[in-house]
Amino acid sequence: MLQLAVSAVTQEQRVCVTGASRTDAGVHALGQVAGFKTRSVLSNPVLCRAINAHLPKDIRVRRIEEAPDEFNPRFDAKGKTYVYVIANTGEPPFFIRPYVWSIRLPLNYEAMEQGLCSVVGEMDFSAFRASGCGAKHPVRTISQVELAFTKSLDFMTIPYEIPLITIRITGQSFLRHMVRNIVGTLVQVGQGRLQPDDIGRILAQRDRRLAGPTAPASGLFLEKITY
Repeated sequence: MLQLAVSAVTQEQRVCVTGASRTDAGVHALGQVAGFKTRSVLSNPVLCRAINAHLPKDIRVRRIEEAPDEFNPRFDAKGKTYVYVIANTGEPPFFIRPYVWSIRLPLNYEAMEQGLCSVVGEMDFSAFRASGCGAKHPVRTISQVELAFTKSLDFMTIPYEIPLITIRITGQSFLRHMVRNIVGTLVQVGQGRLQPDDIGRILAQRDRRLAGPTAPASGLFLEKITY
């Protein structure tokens, strides 16, 4: 869709837009990066506005910058940060439902935080790898994780009492459904079905069947790509 918009604005038929990271259907992107080459003489702000005029309302180009010819949005990326949001309440407001995983019963977020620490480092993530993953090997490096809990959310200056759990994971690259499978397993820890130490055991056994279910795509955001 973005490629068609760029082609329409630049009047160039052979435009190739390269994205930094693929996301599953239903996953949101706050910091996606894409690149393309063009001979257009339009200024960057004008080009940005023109492309947005050809895009649906749920897709927006926030900024356009010139990059070196050899720049590759995918292979030059040094790290990616994903954030998963869980609404741990009975019935979240309708405006956030498409952007969270709603879980009615209270979760033990302290136990989830302990379990999350087990995924930090370079290791085989076969236990959290979806079938059909095209990666050549399952070894990945997670450099940083963070779990946060808040009791409220401000929306357009209106405060709402909504218990939210956010899980932030940063790594160089990820396997298919890797973050969602980690989150699904952490939720089982929060429900008491698994213990925090079980995360390390599941990783060591490299068996997807031992891990939890795949968390819904709705709660996942590609937050940032680092270069």
